[in-house]
Amino acid sequence: MTLNNLPIQLTSFIGRERELAEVKHLISTSRLVTLTGAGGCGKTLLALRIATDLSSHFEDGVWWIELAVLHDPELSAQAVLQSLGLPESPTRTPLDLLTDYFQAKHSLLILDNCEHIIDACANFVSHLLPTCPQISAVGYVGIDVHRAARIAERLVVSRCTVEAHLRSIYEKLGVKSRDAAIL
Repeated sequence: MTLNNLPIQLTSFIGRERELAEVKHLISTSRLVTLTGAGGCGKTLLALRIATDLSSHFEDGVWWIELAVLHDPELSAQAVLQSLGLPESPTRTPLDLLTDYFQAKHSLLILDNCEHIIDACANFVSHLLPTCPQISAVGYVGIDVHRAARIAERLVVSRCTVEAHLRSIYEKLGVKSRDAAIL
């Protein structure tokens, strides 16, 4: 039995074989993969299909972390705990609990719609990746022309290209370029 909390797919997935293959390859060679694109271009469906296809490759689970509804960035680690069905502790932080939980687990986290709490996600992922050597993460960010400037400003992006934007995210995460993949 495969462990996961993936949402049920209500629509069929047609095409995009090249993107599927490319992202699967990136996940097999990198611990952090970021999908970017305009709102409505299919990032969620692509991530869900990839997560479903790869669920048997991660023996400790593929976990869908829904962040679109989260309005307080300080609660991002708590949202992950809730997505996994893990109890909170009055004496330990959610991040400490997650670090202990994932320490020896081979899991994939899908961070769904993280652009509005990008700093909190960067802090979360930059803590988990070095301390949990078998965990991988896929996050995706919708790039909207009206919001891109605000996101770029928060991340101190010096150039307006998507690659420069992603490089700045990876720098903020403290991830070396050989560990990071850009799509």
